[in-house]
Amino acid sequence: MKVSNTNHWFPFNPEKAIEAISYFLSNYEGKSMPMIKLIKMLYYSEKESLKMYDFPIFGEELYSLPFGPVVSKSYDMVKEENLKGSSLSENFKREGKYIQLIKEVPIEKLSEAEIEIMSGIFERFKGMTEAQIIDYGHDKKFTPEWRDPGSSSIPIAHQDLFHLFDRSESEIREIQEYAKECRSLELATAKYAY
Repeated sequence: MKVSNTNHWFPFNPEKAIEAISYFLSNYEGKSMPMIKLIKMLYYSEKESLKMYDFPIFGEELYSLPFGPVVSKSYDMVKEENLKGSSLSENFKREGKYIQLIKEVPIEKLSEAEIEIMSGIFERFKGMTEAQIIDYGHDKKFTPEWRDPGSSSIPIAHQDLFHLFDRSESEIREIQEYAKECRSLELATAKYAY
């Protein structure tokens, strides 16, 4: 069975992403954080989950951007222009380069194991400045998957991450097949949702 060229295998779970954003902001001093720091915490949480469990927290699309690796869909959700007028505006507010928590989102979808991963990531990055967290994302020792996209973006493929985590080709195929089943189940569930 051939591994396909699709970069992002798992279905995105926006509810978990929103809970994670709320979790990080609720634990940060003043409940307001530079957007770039939040996006990096989400990225490294997703990467750590893939490394530990062969399964993501959010099912994100991962990209190399000039300022380092990002979670694309979460980033899009909380961009200033997308937040205004959306249902998320009662929970989050953008002020310049900062995102602020207005009202906490209850943790209902995230598991204890996922929160444990996020807690470890939070502890690792909370004291870093924006410049330090960008440098970390550009450092091949910590983030070997990041590639300089110039002024554009480059997808970070799940397959490439699993190679970095020393998964065998057969393990990678199994993970991809499981991801395909998850996507099929999501599509079937959406089809019959009222």
